[in-house]
Amino acid sequence: MIYTEKGFAIFKIAEIKKEGPQPFEEVKNSVITRVKLEKQKQRAREFASSVQEKINDNTDLRLITTQDTQNIMKFDSTSEFSLTSSVPGLGLDHIFNSTAFSLTEGQISDMIETNRGLYWQQLLSKTAFDSSAFLVQKESIRQRLLNQKRNQAFADWYQYLKDRADIVDNRKLFNL
Repeated sequence: MIYTEKGFAIFKIAEIKKEGPQPFEEVKNSVITRVKLEKQKQRAREFASSVQEKINDNTDLRLITTQDTQNIMKFDSTSEFSLTSSVPGLGLDHIFNSTAFSLTEGQISDMIETNRGLYWQQLLSKTAFDSSAFLVQKESIRQRLLNQKRNQAFADWYQYLKDRADIVDNRKLFNL
């Protein structure tokens, strides 16, 4: 029996397959999907190389996207995010976020490849660290971190007790 976040799970081995390569019919769909995805990525990289040439020529990103007749590209100057927040339309991508925080104002990044596509970033502005806002939130941050540590310590202690417990199944005494 395995405990998960949503309850207990009990498994039974239904079949043991011999080691070795899987039959083609079992992996055919996943191989087709993987090949199609790789072809799409390759076409995107080819298109991105032409965009990269324009960026290297110091063409404005907004102008590059307006010249896109196929409507493949999107220009977004409204996204604000922190190092650990998700980006609208992309989600949480640490490489994307850390790239943004490594740029200087006005600088355009190299091409960033994610699972969702290819991106370039230009840092338009960066909000300076607000020490007064931090001081206001400092105590709540400290409390939140302390509670996380307390909860983790309790969970570790509880798991330690469960792992070393001698449990006797007496359900039969109660007709269960």
